[in-house]
Amino acid sequence: MNFRAFIGAALRGLKYQDVDYYRLLMRAMLGNSRAARRIRLRCGTIDYLDADSLFGQYEEIFAQRGYDFASASGDPVIVDCGGNIGLSVLRFARLYPRAQIDVYEADPRIAEMLRENLRRNGVSARIIACAVADVNGEVNFRADGNDGGSIVRVGGIRVPAVRLVAVLPPRVDLLKLDIEGAEFSVLRDLCSSGAITRVRCIVGEFHLGVETLAGFGRALSDLESAGFSVVFPFARAAPDLPGLSLPTPFLRIPDGRCLLHFYGWRSGAA
Repeated sequence: MNFRAFIGAALRGLKYQDVDYYRLLMRAMLGNSRAARRIRLRCGTIDYLDADSLFGQYEEIFAQRGYDFASASGDPVIVDCGGNIGLSVLRFARLYPRAQIDVYEADPRIAEMLRENLRRNGVSARIIACAVADVNGEVNFRADGNDGGSIVRVGGIRVPAVRLVAVLPPRVDLLKLDIEGAEFSVLRDLCSSGAITRVRCIVGEFHLGVETLAGFGRALSDLESAGFSVVFPFARAAPDLPGLSLPTPFLRIPDGRCLLHFYGWRSGAA
């Protein structure tokens, strides 16, 4: 984290009144060794690999409450695709202690850290150490040591993959999709198979670039046809995303790569 980003984050933190936010911000500022570390927070004792990504996840999930949702049931069914080290699951468990949570994580090393973080903090969830895709079998996976690992065509390591449609529970109160570009094929499969009708609410990210624009348009159309309202709270430039650059005349997003956060809900779910 550079000094300018640090100052911006410090100013944002004034509205959160969260001591843990500033503790994690200082760790991110001091840098990363990419060796496993541990920190004790109010939400639990957490093992992590990357201080920057830990801070970013904490701000989104706990400070901004980005995954909080209202459920008519005290025991909602939550499917968390891309659970990383487990902060999202810890938040869901705090909101709904009786929730049924299935969490998927493709990176083998991070999946073990996820498992240990949940065990240490007494959180019950079904952990599936595999990638979420539109097919069963194996896929190539590029692990980056934090929260940006993704399915790739060539290279990386081979990891097991599961077709989400085949394992989706009969009712899903919240589906979280943070699967680094695989969201387009997974959403297409959910919608074309009709399995999307089991889902009440969706939260996630679209990873946009020159190769994914058509898939993005189709995803929006498919979700609308399935009865979902979709909104986008914010987007940011993401030059670290894999794929081709799309040169633009805009200084803020010179290569055309963008990370777009989205929320979707079916009519009557609000």
